[in-house]
Amino acid sequence: MSEPKKYLRGSAKMRSFSNGGETLYFSINIKDFLSSTKDQDNSGHTIEEFADEDGWVNFGQAVKRDNFVDKFGNTHSIWVNEWRPDPDYKKPSSAPSPEDSGEEELPF
Repeated sequence: MSEPKKYLRGSAKMRSFSNGGETLYFSINIKDFLSSTKDQDNSGHTIEEFADEDGWVNFGQAVKRDNFVDKFGNTHSIWVNEWRPDPDYKKPSSAPSPEDSGEEELPF
C-alpha cells in the first residue's frame, strides 16, 4: 500500500468563464505552509522535508471526490507530490545497430 498523501491546509477553487476558459485559484496560509503539512494521521511535516536537492517542492491537485464543493466553495484538494525518479533506473537499451552487432546491413 502506498504512503498516505500529505494534504496542504488551504483552498483551491476552480472558476469557469463565459469564453470557456478556466482558472484554478489557490489560497494557502503562509505560516501554516512553511511550518507544516498535514497527512491523514495528523502528524506534522515541515515543508522543507519535501524539497528536492534544488529546493523545489512539487504539488498535486485534483477535483474533490464526487465533485464535492465545501462551504467555502473549495473544489479541489492540494497535496505534496513526493514522487521522485528512481536514481538506479536504467533505460532499456534499444536494439543494437548493425554496426554494433557485427551483422552486415542488407542492401535493400
